[in-house]
Amino acid sequence: MRGSSAAAVAVAVEIYFQALHEGDVDKFDTVFHSSANLIDVSDGFKRVLLSEFREKLKNCVSPASAGKLREDELIFVDFVSKDIVVAKVRSKIDNHTSFNHLSLVRVRDRFMIVAKTGFDERRCRRSNV
Repeated sequence: MRGSSAAAVAVAVEIYFQALHEGDVDKFDTVFHSSANLIDVSDGFKRVLLSEFREKLKNCVSPASAGKLREDELIFVDFVSKDIVVAKVRSKIDNHTSFNHLSLVRVRDRFMIVAKTGFDERRCRRSNV
């Protein structure tokens, strides 16, 4: 069971990376649950609406269309249970490297992101949130 769950998580994370790199909102909608919470702690604590993040992705020039290579990494996966997973990921878009913890939950036959908490390395200030 763990092996098939690990493969399913890897698929979800790959779709997440593709969505960011390609600016693909269809892939975004496939991997983000509609009630997902997004938190950015780069400059304090900021809740980002899923719809805002989606629109930004949709309206930005994607790294893929600018001819940039993908720079991302699945750092680790922690199985809380067979249906709940936390993944630590790193992605670089332009000169912005971000680190995120993705909380994924199995929804029917696949894993979906229900929470994303992270920061942009360049903007992150070293203070308490």
